[in-house]
Amino acid sequence: MSAAPVAPPLVRSIGLVQATAMVVGTIIGASIFVQPAEIIRQVPSVAGILLVWLASGLLTFFGALVCAELGDRRGRRPLHGLLRPTG
Repeated sequence: MSAAPVAPPLVRSIGLVQATAMVVGTIIGASIFVQPAEIIRQVPSVAGILLVWLASGLLTFFGALVCAELGDRRGRRPLHGLLRPTG
């Protein structure tokens, strides 16, 4: 009788990018179910809820533009001219 084949050892291969993506995914995944209930509880009207979501979306969009600008060659070149005019 031959012995069962030995499985190769597991390799730890999660780097900084993969770990960051996992954390961001967890935060987004948890927040998407918690935040709507909190907003509805705090804001009494439908129009107010929509206004809060609109303001949050705009802040998130501008935050993403800032992060993109900072990440794009560390500010040496504006990202498609969205944040600074190029001349």
